[in-house]
Amino acid sequence: MHAHRHETLPAAEPGPLFLASGSPRRRELLGLLGVGFEVVRPDVEELSEGVAAVVVLENARRKAAAGAALVPARSLVLGADTDVAVDGALLGKAADAGGARKRLRALAGRTHEVHGGIALRRDDDEWTGSVVTLVTFRDLGEGEIYR
Repeated sequence: MHAHRHETLPAAEPGPLFLASGSPRRRELLGLLGVGFEVVRPDVEELSEGVAAVVVLENARRKAAAGAALVPARSLVLGADTDVAVDGALLGKAADAGGARKRLRALAGRTHEVHGGIALRRDDDEWTGSVVTLVTFRDLGEGEIYR
């Protein structure tokens, strides 16, 4: 992970962390870590085109900033975004099962990049980070894609 600001993260204070996301997977991950949190779902216009690392970081920042506007002052708000890039192009989120199958076909037998960005915000202070992971899919048969 690459931190974009080098300040020390805020000391723990009473009160919950707010997760600015409707993602069940993000809720599950925080739960597995034993982190107490509440969910807020800010309305955010996300970027969908551009350099993958920049897009996911900016989307995470937008979510954290919008979430911070919905919670009490001095609250910590976590925003996160993930996207997949193949040959430099972002895949985005599939709109339906057909789109998901199309993406699986594009990824089968190839290595792609999974980009993640996070932003932790308290009032006007922000801490950000990003990571990229190379993932290789094995070849997939149509039967596996349709499962």
